[in-house]
Amino acid sequence: MLMKKILIYVNYTASYSVDREIMILSNVLSSLYKIEIVTLKKNDDIYINSKNINIKYLKYDNNIKFINDIKFNNDIKNSYLEFKPDVVISTSIRFNKCISNEMNCNKLFWEHFHAYDSNYITSLNSSLGGFNKLIVPSNNKELYKMFNNVEVVYIPNMIDLQESISKLDNHNILCVSKLIDDKNIDKVIDAIRIVKETYDDVCVHLVGEGVFRSKLEEYIDTNGLGNNIIFYGILTNKEISELYLNCSIYIATNIINSSALALLDALGYGLPVITFKDDNLTNIINNGINGYQVESVNELSKRISELFADHDELINMGKCARESSLVFDKNRLTSEWVKLL
Repeated sequence: MLMKKILIYVNYTASYSVDREIMILSNVLSSLYKIEIVTLKKNDDIYINSKNINIKYLKYDNNIKFINDIKFNNDIKNSYLEFKPDVVISTSIRFNKCISNEMNCNKLFWEHFHAYDSNYITSLNSSLGGFNKLIVPSNNKELYKMFNNVEVVYIPNMIDLQESISKLDNHNILCVSKLIDDKNIDKVIDAIRIVKETYDDVCVHLVGEGVFRSKLEEYIDTNGLGNNIIFYGILTNKEISELYLNCSIYIATNIINSSALALLDALGYGLPVITFKDDNLTNIINNGINGYQVESVNELSKRISELFADHDELINMGKCARESSLVFDKNRLTSEWVKLL
């Protein structure tokens, strides 16, 4: 019996976490389906462990106008005609016009964001004519009502759950975030300045890059926190995994994009998670159980200090974090995807 074929389109603006999420899904489905990923960017660190997955790289410049480019649309169409898939999964609005007009198969759009602005929702909704399903990582029912062109299906983002967990035996804090000015990183710095008064060895391991980095570094030096906050830039899966295992708390600064994937990984490694209050996280962070949602710098510093002061509570919250991550395990969520395919 011939295996069904799945064709996945990935934009060049996809974050590292989104790339990894796509490969986790592809790997778990590859025993059942033949998969081709058409991507506009090369990411050599993303792993493939199945002969049933092929990656096709289309080289295009970072130019938003090429969505209407004849050559681009022909390349997308030809990739469909060559592979002859049973299912097409789009991960960017950029591909939707061609998919809607040129492809005759089961068409799905996979959205990775947890938070949305009205302009994006309007653009996405208008691009989904002809699509069969919209898959979202949020179970916000009010959000579903905003899409009238397609059926909305909730499937949480999945993680590749590891056996190892953190020992939670130090004052290290992990934060994975783009370094841009709407990510609350300056508030984390302010909180660490307060925590340092009691725990001089507190250290935030900050993974990510962005245009705000130089300003943050200057702010850190001004506040005498050069030994308390370390910038790593972009790391590989293995390098980030080592940091998860060597930290005791995870701080999620903002989950508007896909950084919630890093948050889920943190839970999987048994790290209590502290995040700034966000209604989109109510189904992930159970306040006081597997982490906290805070509303101010003072509350953030207070929660960090409380966990450092009470090691038994830190350990207990870490166990709850690990347990709460099980619902996002790739092996549990595979069947939800199979139903759609």
